[in-house]
Amino acid sequence: MNVFVETNFVLELIFQRDHYVVCQQLVEMAEKREITLSLPAYSVVEPYESIIRRRKSRRQTYDALSRELADITRSMPFEEKANELAQLTGLLIQVGEVEQNEARKVISQLLKVATLIDLDNAILQDALSAQESISLGPQDAVVFASIMSRADAHGAPSCFITRNSKDFSDPVVVDQFEQCNCKLFFDFERGCSYIRHKLTPNPA
Repeated sequence: MNVFVETNFVLELIFQRDHYVVCQQLVEMAEKREITLSLPAYSVVEPYESIIRRRKSRRQTYDALSRELADITRSMPFEEKANELAQLTGLLIQVGEVEQNEARKVISQLLKVATLIDLDNAILQDALSAQESISLGPQDAVVFASIMSRADAHGAPSCFITRNSKDFSDPVVVDQFEQCNCKLFFDFERGCSYIRHKLTPNPA
C-alpha cells in the first residue's frame, strides 16, 4: 500500500509533537516493507525553513532577555533571581541545537526507508496549474502535484495523510484524490487505523 505524507509528517518526527508516536509507527511499517512511504523531495528540505525561523526567533528572544537580565543583575536585591533566569534562557539556544540534530537524524532515516518523489519539470508545471485552478499556495501546489504524479487510479488503494485540512479539504482537491483511488486523511491516527485495517488479512 502506498502511503503519501508531506512536510508536516517530517515536522512531527523532528519536533516530537502530539502525533510523533503514530508517525514513528508509519516509519516502522515502511522499514518492514508493509507499506511504501512516499513523500515529495521538497518535504525533506522545507522543514529546515521552519527550524531556521524558530532559531532566529529564539535568538532574538535570548538576546533581548540577556540585555534585560544584565541590567537587572546590577540591582543587588534581584541579582540571585536574575542569575537563575539566565540559566533558563540558555535553554532557548540549546533547544535550537537539539532540533537541528534531530532534523538530521529524522531525514537520514527517511532517506533510507521512504520513496522520494523527485521535483521535475512536469511536476512544477502541474503545480503552477494547481495554483490557478485550485487556488493552492506555491508550497501546497508542489505537494499536490508531486503526489498526484504517483497516485494511480488503476492500482492498489493508497492514502494521503496530512494535517493541512485548511488547503487540502477543498472539494476540488478531494475529488482529484478520489479519482486516483487515494483516500485523504487529516489526522495521523485515523490514517494509521485505516492502513492497519487494509493490511489485516480477511478472515477465512
